[in-house]
Amino acid sequence: MSIEINEKEIIFRMAQSLMNEIKSQMASGLKAGTDVRPYAKRYNLLRERIISFQIRDSDKLVPELPEYLVNSGLSNDLLRNASLFDEILVASTQMVGFLDVIQKNSFRILTELEEFLFRNLRKSMTTRPMGEKEVQDTIQIMLISKGYVFEREKVEISYSSKNFRPDFTFEDLNAVLEVKLCSSDKKEKDLVDEINADIPAYSTKYNNVTFLVYDLSIIRDSDLFVEDIERNNPRIKVLIIKH
Repeated sequence: MSIEINEKEIIFRMAQSLMNEIKSQMASGLKAGTDVRPYAKRYNLLRERIISFQIRDSDKLVPELPEYLVNSGLSNDLLRNASLFDEILVASTQMVGFLDVIQKNSFRILTELEEFLFRNLRKSMTTRPMGEKEVQDTIQIMLISKGYVFEREKVEISYSSKNFRPDFTFEDLNAVLEVKLCSSDKKEKDLVDEINADIPAYSTKYNNVTFLVYDLSIIRDSDLFVEDIERNNPRIKVLIIKH
């Protein structure tokens, strides 16, 4: 299944492309009068997109290029021109490094969140749930207790003439957590169809999608259930937690 690339990953690739173009330009030998302004403008446009993600301290860690680079970054002096290119190369390298750290940190935090739920959700369910909302309510309390920043059923995604509303969304982690309750043999079969319908919709907006299946001792082969969904979906995670 083809999964759309998330906007943050697109920006990361564009930043890498900009950095590599500048390196190539410098490696091939700069000439007096080579114009740095198009590169500076691209950098600042990418920076604006990064700032719009509202990642903490991004305005400080990804500095804006000064006006003289954007509007007058052209010199007939070869050494001066090399200095201008070097300045934007340093900034673009810093931008790429920032985006790389953000992606790795998001993956680490998401993994910790999944492990936290896997270890503690069953212990937090004081009664056998009758519906998914009971599981969702317990998860919400757990997430709040650990200080995770999330929204519950606030984001609506339009896909293929339908609207989808994920249970929990984590904008900072670029992630969705969808909760399913397996309460009967029929529900087990339906869950596969439900999850496969959710995947392409959620993947249009989020890079990481986790399905938490709370199983009332219905699913006989958990490994097979997980493998069938995850096999062709590298960014999809399925957690089965048994009551």
